[in-house]
Amino acid sequence: MRSALGRVLRSDIVADRDQPPFDRSAMDGFAVQSIDLVAGQVFSVVGSVAAGESPLGVTGQQPPPFSAIRIATGAAVPKGFDAVIPIEQSSIDQAENGDQVTFTIDAVDPWANIHQQGSDAKAGDVVVHSNQHLGPHQLGITATVGVSEPKVSILPKVTILTTGDEVLPPDTSRDNLAAHLIRNSNGPMLEAFLDSLGIATQQRSHVADEPDCLQAAMASAIASSHLVVTVGAVSVGQRDWVPHVLEKLGMRVLLHGVAIQPGKPVLFAVGKKTLVVSLPGNPVSVLATSHLFLWPVIRRMIGLNPWLPWRMVELAEPVSTKASRQVFRVSTVNSGGLAYVVNWHGSGDLVHTSHADGFVRLPLLEGKASAGTKVPFLPFMGNKQ
Repeated sequence: MRSALGRVLRSDIVADRDQPPFDRSAMDGFAVQSIDLVAGQVFSVVGSVAAGESPLGVTGQQPPPFSAIRIATGAAVPKGFDAVIPIEQSSIDQAENGDQVTFTIDAVDPWANIHQQGSDAKAGDVVVHSNQHLGPHQLGITATVGVSEPKVSILPKVTILTTGDEVLPPDTSRDNLAAHLIRNSNGPMLEAFLDSLGIATQQRSHVADEPDCLQAAMASAIASSHLVVTVGAVSVGQRDWVPHVLEKLGMRVLLHGVAIQPGKPVLFAVGKKTLVVSLPGNPVSVLATSHLFLWPVIRRMIGLNPWLPWRMVELAEPVSTKASRQVFRVSTVNSGGLAYVVNWHGSGDLVHTSHADGFVRLPLLEGKASAGTKVPFLPFMGNKQ
């Protein structure tokens, strides 16, 4: 059952019996007939029920008036009793003919401190609906109704291939990092992004900017993965080998280039069993395209609706826009729904995203969008805004 954690449920979980399956005491105390309780009334203790014990045979179908049953939290309430009085409101007297008990309250409502049978769910009710991620509490419900192996979506196998001869591992020391080289931020960022979506079974490697190296790595990834995500080498430069390699491997390019900023060169290709999503190499472009394209793809692959949690906000200040490209800008959003676009230095400036909440989608117009303009806002993956 633990392997289902975080996966998408593919069929409803149905209660096999009432929940709770019996009238259950919510307190340690005494079960009584609520109509019997009046000030100063003495009750005879005629039996006891512990959690896990059958209440059958404790009394008849209708217990005698002014009788009480010792009962534990979680125990089944015997037939004929309709209230439980907590032990703290009880006074027990060791009488010669058996225990007697009086209570410090003068009245009790029917079904007080009793979790009634079927009050949570009736047999046949859906208790966990399909098409949602299974969390620990939902797995607890699943176990309660006897489903030990819920039907869940298969997690796609994902391979991440980053490229760039200028890119070195993140743990490269400053002494070994020449001024013209950078550390790999895209690989860890994408890995974390997929982890946030529940895709933990992934492989990641870095590939040199050589067509033969890229082709070998891509062929291996395509053969072993449902989804391959590449970073860099996807535009129109001399060393942008991804489109050429995909063509040689027999992949069919569905899309190459979108009128957006950042992230214009994004590419989609399909083979017999594998989808390739190629993202541009600048880190803010990776951040944007992973949200705009990779997120809905993953949601569809694991069985969820691909729609993303866009919502409307208002620009707090005027912002420059373009008529030729859909611009997405990193922003913070306050509690009043005002979006402040963060100043940036282009799609290589990942640092400016540090305190941001997500992306706003700016209108297609030349010039500026004025303060107060309503725009769609997409929170970053994992952001609770």
